[in-house]
Amino acid sequence: MPNLSPVLLRKLDLDPELRPVVSASITLGAVVGVFGVVFGVGAVSAGGSVFQVCVMSLLVFTGGDPLKREDLFELLEYSVSIGLRTTVTPSATPTAASW
Repeated sequence: MPNLSPVLLRKLDLDPELRPVVSASITLGAVVGVFGVVFGVGAVSAGGSVFQVCVMSLLVFTGGDPLKREDLFELLEYSVSIGLRTTVTPSATPTAASW
């Protein structure tokens, strides 16, 4: 896949220090997009519906601090029992209550 970032960057008036970040972001976005399309086409070709493909890709419990939910482990057990790859992304910053 050709790197289209330099073409796009020339058309944008960006701070020279931001150009590497924007270039890397555009390239990463393109690669992730291609991977998503290939994954989706392969999964649908194997007999899954579009909805099943979207759901089976990954379920992430995030937002705030999911570890504070009393029912988190129940939700995790259920999602795994129906075949979802499941992860938990806890808050990286302390909550106001822990200060």
